[in-house]
Amino acid sequence: MFFHKQHTISEQLAGTIFFTSLVSYIVFWILDALRPGFVSRYLSVHLFLLVGILSGAWFGSAVSSWKERSWLSYVFCCFFSILVGILCWIVGVDLGILRVWLVLFGLLTPWIFYLLIRRVS
Repeated sequence: MFFHKQHTISEQLAGTIFFTSLVSYIVFWILDALRPGFVSRYLSVHLFLLVGILSGAWFGSAVSSWKERSWLSYVFCCFFSILVGILCWIVGVDLGILRVWLVLFGLLTPWIFYLLIRRVS
């Protein structure tokens, strides 16, 4: 991504912060899931997620041009829809009939974000 074209310093900085915080969040979350309290005893893992969301928004607004890969976007949306639906089904055990509505909302959420991002850009 960064090798094909010269990017501004703002694009490079935002992209580096975004990818670093996202990888750090995933690694620390997995470590904390494997050994509870290993990371959360010292800091909140979700701080990396917050930094990732903010720098991702900055990176998205700083990038001057995008390559159109709509088929890849559809694949990611389908994958995350299924993943969020499964997670909602597992977490919503005690919700009764509301569990179905939660799963439906979870299945639609990645598509809603995708459409909002497409409309803004």
